[in-house]
Amino acid sequence: MQLDWNHMQRHTSRPTCDHGGKSGPNGSGRNTECSQFLPPPSSLTSLNLTFNNLYGSIPPTIAALSKLTSLDLCANNFTGIIPLQISSLTKLNSLNLSDNQISGSVPAWLREIPKNLSKLTNLFNLNLSNNLLVGEACPKFGELSNLEVLDPSANRLRGRVPEQLGNCMKLRLLKLGNNQLSGSIALQIGNLVYLDGFLDLSYNSFTGEIPPSFGKLNRLQNLNPSHDKFTGHLPSSLCDMMSSSSIDLSYNELEGPLHNCRIFRNASVEWFIHNKGLCGAVKGLPSCGFSATSKCDSYKHHKLLLLITVPSLGILILLFLFVVFALLILRRKKRTRHAASIKEVESSIWNFNGEDAYNDIIEAIEDFDDDCCIGAGVYSSVYKALLPSGKLVAVKKFHPLEIENSPSKLTFWNEIRALTQIQHRNIVKLYGFCSSTQHKFLVHEYMERGSLANILPSEGAIELEWSRRVDAVKHVAYALSYMHHDCAPPLIHRDITSNNILFDSEYKACVSDFGIARLLKPDSSNWSMLAGT
Repeated sequence: MQLDWNHMQRHTSRPTCDHGGKSGPNGSGRNTECSQFLPPPSSLTSLNLTFNNLYGSIPPTIAALSKLTSLDLCANNFTGIIPLQISSLTKLNSLNLSDNQISGSVPAWLREIPKNLSKLTNLFNLNLSNNLLVGEACPKFGELSNLEVLDPSANRLRGRVPEQLGNCMKLRLLKLGNNQLSGSIALQIGNLVYLDGFLDLSYNSFTGEIPPSFGKLNRLQNLNPSHDKFTGHLPSSLCDMMSSSSIDLSYNELEGPLHNCRIFRNASVEWFIHNKGLCGAVKGLPSCGFSATSKCDSYKHHKLLLLITVPSLGILILLFLFVVFALLILRRKKRTRHAASIKEVESSIWNFNGEDAYNDIIEAIEDFDDDCCIGAGVYSSVYKALLPSGKLVAVKKFHPLEIENSPSKLTFWNEIRALTQIQHRNIVKLYGFCSSTQHKFLVHEYMERGSLANILPSEGAIELEWSRRVDAVKHVAYALSYMHHDCAPPLIHRDITSNNILFDSEYKACVSDFGIARLLKPDSSNWSMLAGT
């Protein structure tokens, strides 16, 4: 027998389960006992209570439903722990506890995934995503040899990926993203040759190189190791992933050339942005030039250098002195070019001396070091800068390779033109800009809470309670009303998205990114092509 009570809060003609003391459907002020609607536990095989407002702990008495093959409690408000008694439901094929707050109200040492889930050897679907589980990823998962779907994503799991997962040879989908996992990826993950949907490793802290064993995943369609700390060169074995339609390698520390194979020839530049030094024949990436020489050529080159420099200690000393002398000359030339570029700066940074403000900003962000970067887009990257005066600002630097083309130039100057003509408490302030042969950047007001797009899927969404969300809507409306009705001529933003709504420390919302904004001519018709995100 199957029992499906999903979306019950929407059907007032059917009994609901409310443990909060509110009036039941009959208005008596007492809750209807769910047990009077449940069939006998000995006959129930499937239980679906998804998308309700159920809360509290999952009752241990659920173990009485001994014939259950499917248990789906997702999208409720369950807290507490995963009851150990679930492990007695040995006939379970599918267990879905996702989108709750499991482990959200218990001590930290009780928030881990129970190891005795490994007794559910008939499971082919286990979904624990979007909860508050902590601790290490359970190595006992490797004993679930029938698993086809494993999704513990969007929790707070830490440590390494257990190599025992390589024993789950039937896995077709594995999602470990949005956790706090670290270390290198176990080579055994490459043994999961039946993965054909999604392997998600994103938004963790994985290190080391991309395992060459991933090349064996020739059925996999989507591989996402983005927003991690992977280093080194890409293994050539990735070219063996013949079924792949997407490999997102962005936001890592990868370097070296892309291999000349189908998956990379048809790739989008967004797969590779914000890495240490990837290059190749993808539009938007730098060309490798001579840096893509083979290992054999590199070996011959070093061997030739050794044959030239080793013969005598005197030659080595002279070479060392020559290198030191050359570095001193290059450093002096760099300083000269730097001083010359400052003279060419067209800037308006507060009312201070442009050269002093420029030097303070460059020093504060360590000459645009990646450690100071807090976000990146197609045309620009944003850096956090603490100036000597104690003022905290955001520096939006336009990419040098992109700024040379006309659309990006228009974006840069368009944003300056718009923000220098308007001032409103719900529009991000522009303090100044710099346009030189070396750099093009804007200096903005720093918004501590970041963008709405980053807050909503994170823990910050809890603090962004409904009253603050209503205020945010009002703030955006105030800004738009000001631009549309109080500016002369009116200004149209054309790209209001959650990425372009920023919050300060007090959750005041401000509109940002005026790169494609347009001024309307009141005495003529206005039209444009489709624009925006």
